[in-house]
Amino acid sequence: PDLKQPLLYLMLHYYHNTIDESTKQTTAIENFTSRIYSLNMETGKYENSIEIPQNGQVGTRQIEVPAPSYELIGINFSGHFFLLRLEDASLFHLIILDRYGRIVSRRYLVMEDSEFYFKDIKISDSGLIYALLCEKYEAKVVWWRSDKLLKE
Repeated sequence: PDLKQPLLYLMLHYYHNTIDESTKQTTAIENFTSRIYSLNMETGKYENSIEIPQNGQVGTRQIEVPAPSYELIGINFSGHFFLLRLEDASLFHLIILDRYGRIVSRRYLVMEDSEFYFKDIKISDSGLIYALLCEKYEAKVVWWRSDKLLKE
């Protein structure tokens, strides 16, 4: 949700298929688009959208399927979108976008994702990124400041 206006932000992923005409089955996923849409809660109408940067593809047994590029973890009071993507087992790529979809900042966060039984990452209205990370016998609460990334 937006922190100032009655808006709800929804992240959607669109996949574009190639269909084999003889079998009528999907043979490949050519590309995909990820967008954040703003839904006005008073009017029930979608107002704006911004496109999210894409990443590479992950394979399946039959066809190559692109992985969603980023996960939307939230928006801060200044209206910046915070998105996170797993790069490898312990490295996450954080990007911060303005309301027009321009990248304001990017950083890497280190977390040993392969050892987590549960992971929940959020952002506070002031832009503090915090996470509950649960391993087999231990739970941790960790946080990262983002104010210096935004020069606020």
